[in-house]
Amino acid sequence: MKQPRVITSTIAFVLAASIGLIGCSTHDDHDAAGGKQPQNIGFDPFPAEGTPQQSDEQDDEPSDESEDDALHDDYQEPLPGVETLAWQTGDQRPPALDEVTRPTNEEVYALESVTPKDMDPQQLVLTAANIMTTWIANEDFSETDGYRRALNLFVDDFDEYFTPPQNPTHSYGWLKSFEHDGATQPWSVITDIYDEGDFAEMRVITQPTWVSEDGWTMRDDERQWVFHVERDGKDWVISNFTEGGFQ
Repeated sequence: MKQPRVITSTIAFVLAASIGLIGCSTHDDHDAAGGKQPQNIGFDPFPAEGTPQQSDEQDDEPSDESEDDALHDDYQEPLPGVETLAWQTGDQRPPALDEVTRPTNEEVYALESVTPKDMDPQQLVLTAANIMTTWIANEDFSETDGYRRALNLFVDDFDEYFTPPQNPTHSYGWLKSFEHDGATQPWSVITDIYDEGDFAEMRVITQPTWVSEDGWTMRDDERQWVFHVERDGKDWVISNFTEGGFQ
């Protein structure tokens, strides 16, 4: 059964007694039938569902604004390359460039210790997508290094699948980041969920941003991924992963 909702996650890194992630949130689209409000989850480093956020402002006064004007005011340009896809990001966008901060190298390396324990399927997929798109330009050999830091969230077969290439191809943002000793802050959104009980397919758009300590920032290429998750005992695990957009 398809659940038409958009769930986002962005990560900010901090160094505490144990290195972890904070600031990951998910948002459900407003449910026209049930009036569901967006829900936020924290990341410590495992997301846990929080309470719905209710607006304090209510305006029962009739508006002179026409429906066409209201639609125009709410309109936002879709992410590049997404407008022709069957799945959309809704009004969700990556954080502004002046809001991202560079994770330390130690914080990035600590991501390889994250496990799927007590995660629900959505948290698992968002966590994996974010870890997979967190890179250190001058220390990681290729994007596959980020993929391998997420191996604990996948079935064992992916230890073989996520093999670093002999001659990696770097994105333009990665090449520019060499000059600034940059690293990426990830942002991911689940656009579609096909839930079959003990198995689910989720479609994800992820948009990493390169950032350096000197204040330089640059968006990297958007990725469009499909994750399959299934139960592994009491926990969920990613059983399949496909790169590329889907119509």
